[in-house]
Amino acid sequence: MLSASASMIAIRAKKSSGGGGDVTPNAVDWDDVAAPGGSTNTVTITGINTAIDLSISWTGYGLGAFNVYKNDSETSLADNGSPFTLSVSNNDEIYFYAASIAEQSISVTVTNASDGDTVLDTFTINTGEGGGGG
Repeated sequence: MLSASASMIAIRAKKSSGGGGDVTPNAVDWDDVAAPGGSTNTVTITGINTAIDLSISWTGYGLGAFNVYKNDSETSLADNGSPFTLSVSNNDEIYFYAASIAEQSISVTVTNASDGDTVLDTFTINTGEGGGGG
């Protein structure tokens, strides 16, 4: 399990270029997922006044169904580890759900693509199952 300092970044800064919008959200902290069919806590994106893009990437082999929910609408992620971009606005609610994972431990990283790919949070999905199985 990640320590609080490793899993949460609390940086507040205003961007002055372009439209001058605040693209740095308040700190976010998604919980680790301990089993297939588990989900993270829901995190409300706050502290921004313009839409931003979150880049979601992961390491590990053989993801089954891995989804992100935005305001209770499901968006499936590809299973090859390629970053997935999700546009979010202030007060959007985001959580992650792991229906089936074929690897013991997967690390998920969420970065702010609208703010120089600043890492917002990293969490794990740890199923305790054998690698490659299902």
